[in-house]
Amino acid sequence: MNKEFTSVQITANAGFFIVNLFSMFNPSGWTLSTPGELQPYGWTTVDLWVAPFITGVMALLTNAQPFWTYLHLLITSFTRPVTAEALEKNPITVWSVEDARSLGAVILWMLFAARTVKNLGVTWWKSKPLKKEVMRNSTNTFS
Repeated sequence: MNKEFTSVQITANAGFFIVNLFSMFNPSGWTLSTPGELQPYGWTTVDLWVAPFITGVMALLTNAQPFWTYLHLLITSFTRPVTAEALEKNPITVWSVEDARSLGAVILWMLFAARTVKNLGVTWWKSKPLKKEVMRNSTNTFS
């Protein structure tokens, strides 16, 4: 097994977990802490489940593997009958990779925008007026 390939897989698929484990975005420095994914309701973290979800959506739209083709047939059977004659008249539309990727980007944008609004509130984009503060020394050195 290639060590470089394994390390790339770990950082690509678990990068968010490693960043949260060491609190890399903490302004006071790195510390070891429990990642949000392991805390109560951590499985609801968008960063955790969005990668397999978007991969599944893209595979479903492009029929990348036979499983996804059968799932596509199952889903379309709810909207129209799936028979040989029906498939000849109206075959399953397979999206191009570019179109599926674009839809995945739009879904990601909507999910992360919804998370931002949930975490920061509806008025997160409004700027607050800056309050000017004067820094004063507690000891008067000029007297």
